[in-house]
Amino acid sequence: MLRYFGLFYKWGLLTFCTRQICRWVGLRLSDAREERPLAAPSQLQRFTEEATYLLNHVGMSWWGVHLMPQEWWRSRSAVWHVAPASDAALRDFMRQQGCSWIITGMLCHFVDPRRKDHAQMMTHHVVTVALIAGTLYTDDVRVAALTATVHNISDIGICAMKVLN
Repeated sequence: MLRYFGLFYKWGLLTFCTRQICRWVGLRLSDAREERPLAAPSQLQRFTEEATYLLNHVGMSWWGVHLMPQEWWRSRSAVWHVAPASDAALRDFMRQQGCSWIITGMLCHFVDPRRKDHAQMMTHHVVTVALIAGTLYTDDVRVAALTATVHNISDIGICAMKVLN
């Protein structure tokens, strides 16, 4: 149990540092342009949130793609038959995914301002954490890791559009 607390602490610290860096970048970008698109505090906060989520999705996607054998991307049946280099690495990846989603859900609920889709986002975070916990419990990490990686890859475009908006 103490090991999981350490993971939460590391993810929380990493998320805090990433948010501060994204906020600093947002301020510098706003100062560099005449129209100052991030001059309003709410715009800067939104940029900081989305840039943090973008970096999280890029990092997790990169890690997930490099963990999985190439055959998994070519054939669905290979997920069941081709063993990865290490199932322990996939379990660690899924634990990190769980911590990431728990921290993101806590930020969504306690730190970020409430938006119209708050209930849907909280439901999404709770269901995602429950699915990750279930796959770790039943040891179905292969399919879960593949699904989490595809999910992160698809979120890169969404977060990038929100950052550039």
